Amino acid sequence: GDALLPGASIGAPPDLLNRVGQDWGLAPLDPAALREAAYQPIIAAIRANMRHAGALRIDHAMGLMHQYWVPKGLKADQGAYVTYPFEDLLRILALESRRQRCMVIGEDLGTVPAGFRDTMAEAGILSYRVLPFERTDGELFARPETYPDGALVTGSTHDLATLAGLWAGRDLSWRRRLDLYPDAQVRDTDASDRIADRRRLIDALIDAGFWPAEPAVDTESLDYDTGLMIAIQRFLAATPSRLHVVPLEDALQMDEQMNLPGTIDEHPNWRRKLPIDLERIFEQPGVAELLEALRRERGRGA
Repeated sequence: GDALLPGASIGAPPDLLNRVGQDWGLAPLDPAALREAAYQPIIAAIRANMRHAGALRIDHAMGLMHQYWVPKGLKADQGAYVTYPFEDLLRILALESRRQRCMVIGEDLGTVPAGFRDTMAEAGILSYRVLPFERTDGELFARPETYPDGALVTGSTHDLATLAGLWAGRDLSWRRRLDLYPDAQVRDTDASDRIADRRRLIDALIDAGFWPAEPAVDTESLDYDTGLMIAIQRFLAATPSRLHVVPLEDALQMDEQMNLPGTIDEHPNWRRKLPIDLERIFEQPGVAELLEALRRERGRGA
């Protein structure tokens, strides 16, 4: 407790995920107090989380380098960055990773500082590559072969729309409903970009050989179904990235996301249950078909 600063909370500045910024309501660790304590608070947390795990995912890994602090009483877009002892924290992570035999994945999404990903890769920390964010300069979806080897690849995360929700624009509906847009122009741009992204995604699947070029499809009327779900997962499975994660929500084709960043009570964060019992998930025809497709694409590792 002595290393915490209750006068501020950590969050994120405005970005594509949340246009008005985020205040997570979490007291930050004082970097000076961490040094004085020989980093024991952070070491204890890392060890506790690694002890029974083969992999540790660090949420918002940029916090190892700097954290966005929002002083009490100010809005989320009125914060500032505070520098952390990045090199020391990386060395501690590497040491504990070796001791606990636990790989580390750093969630490097959002506002990523220049050179951050290169430094993480040099340290052996896997990058976190999520399909909607992997683009070329022209906003086209990056092809599988361009993904890095040292990464975890996935279609969605707990903070994003599921793939079915992305296709249907459920996340955009929630943002409109909860007034999470700074203005109407940004809202309308997001809506038109999503329509374009449907076409871009199908074009990427065709180019990679996971969707038929003929007959041509009208992506605005195309329903999200098991065939499209499996095509997207095969596309991700074809990347050279070491890990491929399929969230249960995507395997079950759910259209609501688990968490909507920037909200507390306005959205049912972490309260939605899966539509079927856990024991019955692998009995579902779509899930069985997905697993067989992943075995073919990824080999024995799947």
